[in-house]
Amino acid sequence: MNADLIKSYLYLHAVLPQLTTIAARDEQARAAIDGRAASIQLRTVRGPRARLHANGSGLSFARELRPLPSLGLLLPSPAVAVRMFGGGRATPLPWWGLWRPGIIGLLRVLTGRLAFYLTASKEELERAACFDAAVGLRLAVMVYAIAVLTEHLPEARQAAADAPEGVAEFRFADGSAGSVRLSCPREGPMRAFLVDGGVTESQAAPANLIVEFQDTRTALGVLSGEWDIWLAIGQAQIKIRGHFPLAQTILRIMGRVGQFLG
Repeated sequence: MNADLIKSYLYLHAVLPQLTTIAARDEQARAAIDGRAASIQLRTVRGPRARLHANGSGLSFARELRPLPSLGLLLPSPAVAVRMFGGGRATPLPWWGLWRPGIIGLLRVLTGRLAFYLTASKEELERAACFDAAVGLRLAVMVYAIAVLTEHLPEARQAAADAPEGVAEFRFADGSAGSVRLSCPREGPMRAFLVDGGVTESQAAPANLIVEFQDTRTALGVLSGEWDIWLAIGQAQIKIRGHFPLAQTILRIMGRVGQFLG
């Protein structure tokens, strides 16, 4: 599987799902969704698919498409998807709903706010009073990306197959941002989910591995690559408790995410 194809899965299945958090917590996003019902579908030729559904007060994400969305966008190739989400010049082809400019505008607002949370500098985030929320979102992208790689990157898939069964929870010691869980089943790829996102009974099983960041500044340093994760662990800025063999597997796959999502 080539790099663009893997990146396209990461953008659509690890980054895009975080729009549900943006829609729930960001004022501009909430205002754009308020009272609006719409479904937006993205389909990549020989690549990933995704569906967003606004119900007037919130947003949901799914990988499965349904007939006749409010807005349907075609991405001609994984490379186009990568350029579109990676900040390059690329335009999706609307195959349905071009006559609904309001929904196109909604998508622009949502993706614009997501881009701000994921790419703005520490100073910009602090001025906007959303530093903790943005770091929590970036951690969620990382955890979701680990799960996506176990679906589509052969070495990550093999690592997940060899890993012990368990549930890892990534959280902040000071509670400054939400927690994210990563489920490693006995068979199949890992699955990521937000702790407060309405999990299923199996996902709600107690975590047997805790990865705890001292605070959001520590997490940002590690996620941005400015700090070495093993050094942070050695200095107790990140504490790992529980099933260490599972932690080793997850951290090894985590190291591969940065090679695809800069």
